Amino acid sequence: MNISGRCHYYAVCLLVMAGLGLSSPVWAVLSDAQAVNKAGAQRMLAQRIARNFLMVGTGVDAAIAQRDLDQNTADFEQGIQELEEYAAGKDKEVKARLQRVQQAWSMYRVLAISAPSRESALEIMRASDELMTRSDELVTQVQRAAGSQPAKLVNLSGRQRMLSQRIAKLYLAMYWKVPTPGLEADFNNTMQEFENGLNLLEAEKTNTAQINSSLLKLRAQWDFSKSGFRQYKDGRFLPNIIARTSDTILKMMQDITLLYVQEAGKPASVTSKPLARN
Repeated sequence: MNISGRCHYYAVCLLVMAGLGLSSPVWAVLSDAQAVNKAGAQRMLAQRIARNFLMVGTGVDAAIAQRDLDQNTADFEQGIQELEEYAAGKDKEVKARLQRVQQAWSMYRVLAISAPSRESALEIMRASDELMTRSDELVTQVQRAAGSQPAKLVNLSGRQRMLSQRIAKLYLAMYWKVPTPGLEADFNNTMQEFENGLNLLEAEKTNTAQINSSLLKLRAQWDFSKSGFRQYKDGRFLPNIIARTSDTILKMMQDITLLYVQEAGKPASVTSKPLARN
């Protein structure tokens, strides 16, 4: 490992140590809805780490992407710690799925601190999808254990966060010509998945007025962004714009997901009542 690589590695280690802390965790044990949100955030981070890795490799806002990549790594580590605290009081299926996430992460984080190249980009894309799948299985199990409609909506909304980062990851891979079979089909399928998920959230009858207002703004941003995403078909790539657009959509989806988390934390007699829509 060269000097630059060692500096980067030590920087990541320091961030991870900061994320883990040197004493017992100070955060409260997650509620079921918060656990669905946290596990869903891990699912998103699996894609965002790869997105930032590709940004560094292609020189797209590379300095910002490198700092973000280091922070994402620390955030994932901390998320595992919080989910371990949550899983300690849950059934063996939740614990088993968390263990699979930890196993996938142990390999993925080594790739995340390696020097970007087309070869390592291909590896990290495969590893990011493996970690995403394991995290998704954990989300599903936690949601099943929670057994509530609000938790289901937290999962659905949180999945949109992940899809926003997956779209950006696949777009950057096409831009860099990473030799991945079916890359363009995956990109278009993920675009459609986001569209389908947004349609489901917009149709949800229990949405609050605030949630519907936020979804309306997201719809406007998404419809505007789609034209930029699809210009690659004409041979025109806009990686800097797409990276920033994916950040905007992620921020909007994060805010919406937290609104669903808040609704999930209310008594069933309150959350079960359909609320007025805009």
